[in-house]
Amino acid sequence: MGRKLKNVNYDNHNYVQFSSEKGEQLSVREAYALTCNLVPGLLPVIITPKGKKFNLAFDITGYIPLINYLKSGLRKHHFASLLANTYSTLQDFQERYFNVSSVILDHNYVFIDPTSKGVRFLFIPIQLYEGDASIREFYMRFAENTLFSQNENLEFLDEYKSIVSRGINMSFFELEQFISSLNENVKTKAEKRRCNKCNAINDMSMTICVTCGKRLYNEDEKLSEYEPLRMVDKVTNKNPVKQYQPKMVCQKVSHDMPDEQVASRLIRKRTGQVFSIIKPLSVIGNRDDCDCPIMDNPLVSRNHAELRYKEGRFYIVDLFSTNKTRVDGHQIQSQKEVEIGTGSIITFGNEDFELITS
Repeated sequence: MGRKLKNVNYDNHNYVQFSSEKGEQLSVREAYALTCNLVPGLLPVIITPKGKKFNLAFDITGYIPLINYLKSGLRKHHFASLLANTYSTLQDFQERYFNVSSVILDHNYVFIDPTSKGVRFLFIPIQLYEGDASIREFYMRFAENTLFSQNENLEFLDEYKSIVSRGINMSFFELEQFISSLNENVKTKAEKRRCNKCNAINDMSMTICVTCGKRLYNEDEKLSEYEPLRMVDKVTNKNPVKQYQPKMVCQKVSHDMPDEQVASRLIRKRTGQVFSIIKPLSVIGNRDDCDCPIMDNPLVSRNHAELRYKEGRFYIVDLFSTNKTRVDGHQIQSQKEVEIGTGSIITFGNEDFELITS
C-alpha cells in the first residue's frame, strides 16, 4: 500500500494505526459515525490529535484477518456464505453514502468477527482519501487467495472470475445474481451426503449408505466438517486471540446511595459497555482503578470527570481534562457541577455515554 498501516499493541489490545499527512482534514460526518460505531461492518475508530496531524486507531482485538481465514481450507459453502456477507456489507456502505474508495480493501486488513462470522472493514475518514486497491481487485483476490478443502468442485470459480474481470466496469448486478445462485446451489447440495465408497446420494439424516451399507459419518471424518474459524490458529501457527470482554466496574456497594438508585448506569455508545453507578461519587478516566475506566481511548484523561449523586440528582464535573467534557454537545466548565438526567449524552473526549437512571 502507498500509505502504510501499522499494527500496534497497547494495554493488551491490538490496534491498526493510520497516520494522516500534513494538511489532511477529517471528513466530519464519517468520523463522527465511526467514533460512535454507527455503521455495521466498519470498525470504530479512535482519533488522536498529533500536532497538525492526527492518528487513527482501529481496535482489532479478537478479530481474524481475512487473508488467514481464506487460507484456512474453506468448504464451498463457507466461501459462498462469506462472499455473500462481504458483498452485502460493501453495498450497504454505498447505500449509506460511504465512499468505498476510502475503505481499506487489502485482505490483510479486512477482518472476521469470530462471533458473528461477519466481515469488518477499516474506513479512513479523511477528505479525498482513496485506497490503493480497487473493488475489482478485491473481489478477484477473494478467489485467488482462497485455499479450498480437498475434493471440492471448483468449476464455479471460472464463472466468478469471468464476471469480476469482464468489461471496463464490473457488473455488480451480474455478481449479485451469481452470489445468490451460488448460495442457493450449495444450500441444496448441503442437504444431501455423498457416499465415499459408491458415490450414492443419501439424505443428511442417514448415517448408513442405503446403497452399499457404508457408514457415512464417523469420528475420523469430522475434520472435513470443521468450522474454519476454529482452525485459523493452527494454520497461522499463532495463539488464538481471545475476544475482549469489557470490564464490569463498581462492584463494591456503597450504603451512602439509596437502594432505588442502584440500577442507574452509564452506557458507552460506541461499544455498548455498561457501567453500573452504585456510589455517590464515580470517577471516569483512563486508569484501571477508576470507577468507570476507559482504558482503550487516549483522548480520555487519566482523571477525566466525576459523576456525583446527591439529594436525588446527578451531576457531572470535568476535572480539568485535556479534551474536555460535553453535555448534549455543549462543553462544560471544569470543576463546575452540571446537572444531568436520564437520556443525557455526556462526551468525554470523543466518547459518548448515555445516563440511564431508574
